[in-house]
Amino acid sequence: MSSVNRRIGTGVILSVLAALLLEPLVIAFPLPASAEPFAQQGENMEPVGQVGGDTYVTSTVIYVPDDYPTIQAAVDAASPGDTIIVRDGTYIENVDVNKSLTIRSENGAEVTIVQAANPNDPVFEVRVNYVSISGFTVKGATGTSGIYLNSANYSEISNNKLSDNNWGIHLLAANNNKINNCTVYGSERGIYLEHSSHNVVENCTLQGPGGEEGQSFGIWIEYEESTDNLIKNCTISGYTFGIHIKNAHENTIESCTLYDNYWAGILVKFNSHNNTIRDCLVYGDTDTGIDISSSSNGNRVENCTIYGVRSDGIYIFASEDNVITNCIIHDTPLNGILVGELEDPAGTYNNTIANCEIYNCFRGINLWYDSSRNTIENCTIYNCAQGINVEISSNTNEIRNCRIYSNSKSGMRFNASEDNKVVDSNIYDNAEAIPIEASASVWFVNTSIDDIYVDSGMAYIEWYLTVVVTSRGQPVEDAEVDVYYAHDQSLAASGATDSEGKVRFTLPEKILRSGMEEYIGVYRIRATRPGMEGEESCILSESKEVTISLRIYDLDGDGDVDVVDIMEIASRWRTKEGEEGYDPKYDFDGDGDIDIIDIMKVAAHWGESYE
Repeated sequence: MSSVNRRIGTGVILSVLAALLLEPLVIAFPLPASAEPFAQQGENMEPVGQVGGDTYVTSTVIYVPDDYPTIQAAVDAASPGDTIIVRDGTYIENVDVNKSLTIRSENGAEVTIVQAANPNDPVFEVRVNYVSISGFTVKGATGTSGIYLNSANYSEISNNKLSDNNWGIHLLAANNNKINNCTVYGSERGIYLEHSSHNVVENCTLQGPGGEEGQSFGIWIEYEESTDNLIKNCTISGYTFGIHIKNAHENTIESCTLYDNYWAGILVKFNSHNNTIRDCLVYGDTDTGIDISSSSNGNRVENCTIYGVRSDGIYIFASEDNVITNCIIHDTPLNGILVGELEDPAGTYNNTIANCEIYNCFRGINLWYDSSRNTIENCTIYNCAQGINVEISSNTNEIRNCRIYSNSKSGMRFNASEDNKVVDSNIYDNAEAIPIEASASVWFVNTSIDDIYVDSGMAYIEWYLTVVVTSRGQPVEDAEVDVYYAHDQSLAASGATDSEGKVRFTLPEKILRSGMEEYIGVYRIRATRPGMEGEESCILSESKEVTISLRIYDLDGDGDVDVVDIMEIASRWRTKEGEEGYDPKYDFDGDGDIDIIDIMKVAAHWGESYE
């Protein structure tokens, strides 16, 4: 080959190499069929290309400012599925993302800043699905959002720092997105989920503008379409409300720490139903730890710790069927848990407070003004001024299996409220008697109590009476048991024994009224089955068990009471204890003399048969 030809060949090769070096890098990688690009729901991504039997996403990696001087220019030039890597620096622009792209910094948010050119436009606005934005400081959108997902689904916002924006991150009609490891500083709304469902906000830190003024929100979830969102492992402070759920349902707040949020750590309000708050910590300069109010029903608070707030640990108002369980609340100057409102009888009904420990509060649990049909169970309350207060038309509440002790005033107080019940509880070592005031009525059932002072109203002291019916040492099922007041022989209760020969009654020992006590706790108990009967008496000053052994009138054991049985007892007539022929089996009244009364008892069961 001539030297000219060699030079021509070398020039062609160099030209081709130069052209290749100037082309953007193209990478092809397999996409698993079960890929979950960004969201937790597991929807499949649209395939970009296919080779043979495998599906591939073809991604071009574009560098800013190497390939394009701005992020927006790179977005405009990119194709769906491309990756844009932004090198260190400050970029003054507003970026509209209208393609499914990955946009990330090369070296993280500390050295890669995107600042709004127009403060009234979002720094990043996303209007398509499957977008990832990661590793930026996003700032300067003082009139709007730092990052705005508008009807964008299956996207991920991660490892970003947002500051000096009106709203940090805003999702509007955006579903199945993931926001993680982001920090938000100084925004009036840190993260706002509006008409948005199935999103995850995780491992984020939000620091608000602080102070009492204004209406700032760390995380705000709003409107009925905002359901099944998960807020997890977030730390939120310095807002008016740490987390606000408004007219939104079935969302979960989990393992979050909220402190120094001025009015409430978590506010669930205005028809927000079936939300769950679990494993959260709320403390600090906050008026109320958790507030559930204004017709918000069926919500659940579990395994939360609340302490050191300015007023109430948990507040429930004008809402029904909420459950507070396994919470620890302490060092609140007003109420550990407040149910209802003193000046507004809106009705707070059918809520349950269970398995909670409350201490160092003014009142442990306070049921106020038309808070009725609520249940408090398995709670421990101590070192408060008052354990439980039930006040003003708060009726038919039940307090069950609670331990209330060492309170500086009374363990309980009942004022102007009717038909409340305290069951299976232990109230002890409190400084003052339990006051019953303003015509209140209370039933204490199987409960050990401090002294009771009835100013106006009634207190009923009741216990369990368990009757065990046996015959020949074996339990008797379906025996009829009648319990009579001894003082007037009127029927107090009746029932039938179960397979273990037992039946349980709840019966009064005494009734306490202003200035008087009425003792009625002496009872006569009669048990019968065909051909058998038995009787005992008891004085009820505590819960107890009484065994009745039935006397059998079928003396010959043939299954019925007939003339043969009468003749058999008649043959022992007038025999006395200690004499030959005396057998206590025939002395049915137990007076030591087999006489006409015993014969008449057998005759009274003539014709009865039994197995």
